[in-house]
Amino acid sequence: MFIENIEKVKSPIIYITLSFMVSSVFYGIFDEYRWLAFFSASLFFIFIVLNTNKEFFVVIFVLFLIGIVINSNFYRVNLEEKFIGTIRVVEEKRYYNIVKYRGKRVKVNSKENLELGDRAKISGVFKKDINKEDGTVGALEIENQKVLNKDILGNIYSIRKTVYNKLKENLGQRKAALVSSLSFGYSEFLDTEDKEDMRNLGIIHAISVSGLHVSIIFLSLKKLFGNKFAIVLSCLYVILTGVPFSSLRALIMIVCSSSAISLRKSYNPLGGLSLSALIIILLKPYAIFQLGFILSFGATLGIILFSNKISRYLYKLPKYIANTIALSIGAQAFTLPVMIIAFREFSMWFLIGNILVIPILNFIIILGNLGMVISFIPSIFDFFSFLLLKSIDLLDYLIEELYAFSNTSFISHKSLAIVYMSMLISFYFICKGHKKFIAFPIISFFCVLAPEGMNAIVFGERWGRNQKTTACSEDVSSEA
Repeated sequence: MFIENIEKVKSPIIYITLSFMVSSVFYGIFDEYRWLAFFSASLFFIFIVLNTNKEFFVVIFVLFLIGIVINSNFYRVNLEEKFIGTIRVVEEKRYYNIVKYRGKRVKVNSKENLELGDRAKISGVFKKDINKEDGTVGALEIENQKVLNKDILGNIYSIRKTVYNKLKENLGQRKAALVSSLSFGYSEFLDTEDKEDMRNLGIIHAISVSGLHVSIIFLSLKKLFGNKFAIVLSCLYVILTGVPFSSLRALIMIVCSSSAISLRKSYNPLGGLSLSALIIILLKPYAIFQLGFILSFGATLGIILFSNKISRYLYKLPKYIANTIALSIGAQAFTLPVMIIAFREFSMWFLIGNILVIPILNFIIILGNLGMVISFIPSIFDFFSFLLLKSIDLLDYLIEELYAFSNTSFISHKSLAIVYMSMLISFYFICKGHKKFIAFPIISFFCVLAPEGMNAIVFGERWGRNQKTTACSEDVSSEA
């Protein structure tokens, strides 16, 4: 009877994924915001009770506890203060690197001679300092270091820098940086003004490698080499880009979709999205606090749930415009509150930006990656560089013309984001037949005004500041 009731639950992978996501949130904010941690967990369990049965609730509660254990183990520190060991650089930041040692993420203040993918034998002083928002367990002050010979992974990452230098000779630093960031995620020298332009137009996702880029590369490779070879090359491409959350999510969903076709099974996009989130959360519990992860999954979820429904109302428009509008509005449904919290604003021009600018950016992405493949043939590479130069000139002209009308963004307070999210939750439960949830947005409004409710605002303020700082110094990927 117990097993039979569990089997009655439709799409259990969705609930299982949510249980691990909520456990990571609970563990991450429990020390500072206990009221908020218990509130979010309680809301999740109410959701499970209303949508499943008692037997499945028990399973989800056990998985929630397992998630707590996984988080606890992830942040367990067993490093000596006097550190000696071999590390690998896994992330590059503006003022420091993040390295991995025996599965632990550690901040390294020295960036000298260390690049993404490098391995180095170092000695120094380790100081424990757990940061659950970026998954680091401490900081390492290097006293001595010796960079080791590059392995396969290091050589893959060095390709990006080599191609960037060649593009720089042909296009100049600013345009080479833009092409490198768009095409293969090398954003070290990306111009701040380019980031601001894309953010104001609501297409910030396009300037770093996101799910959109992986999909373009996969579909292009599939037409040329077939499905299986395209998946292999797409895996190499994701590694080349530094494996951001959005591209890893897209790759997992592509593999699931392709496997379903090969096995002649129906593919459920929501199930594929849930599985990709589950894999990432199990490997990197801190991902739930990362802006790139939240925007990527939020945008994809909105597209899956709403884009087809929206497009039905736009059937009189040309197909490209109707699809673009539907995808853009769907993507904004769940990312809007996140953008308000992170930046205190959202673009009023995201539809125009997606319709007019994205096609040019997609063309640059394809040209940039083709240029990387033939970079060892100077004459052909120069021709591709010329096409890229003209494409960026067209892009600059179009952005300048759009700014001639307006570059207005709507400014908003973070409390609006919380009320907006409560409205989404209320809408979901009302559609499920739970009419009493119509009062939930009103209750949320008064809760955010109460002293205890300000925990959510305070947490949002701190998280927003951290993410805004990250976004100002790095790329933020978001779209599907």
